[in-house]
Amino acid sequence: MTKEITLPFEKYFQINKNFFMRFYLFLNNDRYPRIVRYFFRILFNRIAFSLLKNDIKLDVKASFKNKFFKIRSTNSQFHSIYFPQYTDGYEREVTETINKLLPNNGTFIDIGSNWGHHSISTAISKNAKVISFEPNPLVFNDLIRIVRDLGLKNIECINVALGNENKDLVLSQENFDSGTVSIDSNNRFLRFPEKIFQIITFQKPIKYSIKQKTLDSLIENINIDLIKIDVEGFELNCLTGGGNTIDKNSPDIIIEIFEETYYECQRFLGKFGYKFFQLKINNHGNLVIIPIVNPPKERLNALASKKELLELKLLINEEN
Repeated sequence: MTKEITLPFEKYFQINKNFFMRFYLFLNNDRYPRIVRYFFRILFNRIAFSLLKNDIKLDVKASFKNKFFKIRSTNSQFHSIYFPQYTDGYEREVTETINKLLPNNGTFIDIGSNWGHHSISTAISKNAKVISFEPNPLVFNDLIRIVRDLGLKNIECINVALGNENKDLVLSQENFDSGTVSIDSNNRFLRFPEKIFQIITFQKPIKYSIKQKTLDSLIENINIDLIKIDVEGFELNCLTGGGNTIDKNSPDIIIEIFEETYYECQRFLGKFGYKFFQLKINNHGNLVIIPIVNPPKERLNALASKKELLELKLLINEEN
């Protein structure tokens, strides 16, 4: 019998909040006047840019199940550890879907892994073979350091962007949110920065020369069970470059979609027999799967699957 393990990170992670971290939390606290936080955000902008530009790390010690590692304070995506709105679990609908659909010892592809939140939880809870793709060199260093510190041998980290062809690109980071970056190319790349980061825009973008590869060119002779894609509007390019892999393996695909990207992803994956479902945590705290009829008005995590709705409901043991 398969044993299901749920890892709400906030119940396991412990973090030593230094001054930088406390200041960061202050910027997101609505109890303080907006004009005061606006002023400090401008100041924060200058500090954050200087730290990033000079690769200065204000490390914060964190632990996961008594294994200690350091996180770089200037990577905004560590909010999944310490922001209060994630006390019930960061992207819990994604984590629970992975736990329900990915078999133990299965293979999980994490495209746009950032520092590896979902990669790490999956590697531990499912003993899965995890392949993590992260194009941002600075963030990739966070990923490999944490994987090393935690001693996880079942995560392979690859520093490339996944797209529809193999070529060189320039990655541009224009604000403090390491999860919203753009690619300087002829390809359309959408950016949807979170509210807290909209004011924290750098005077000059930080640019990185990176490699773009197709998933098909990197994944050979590997049976894939589940793919997670979070690439801020670059989903179709990523899917197109993995068409043969998708056709061969028919993996379930967890994908962040927007109104602007829904139809193109639906058309592409529809050729392989995929249907789209919304992933949602209901008022009772349970994971539910809902067929998507109309394009979403705001970003959401969706499941693209060739399975029928009833089969998916049985797999996740859906409760109302």
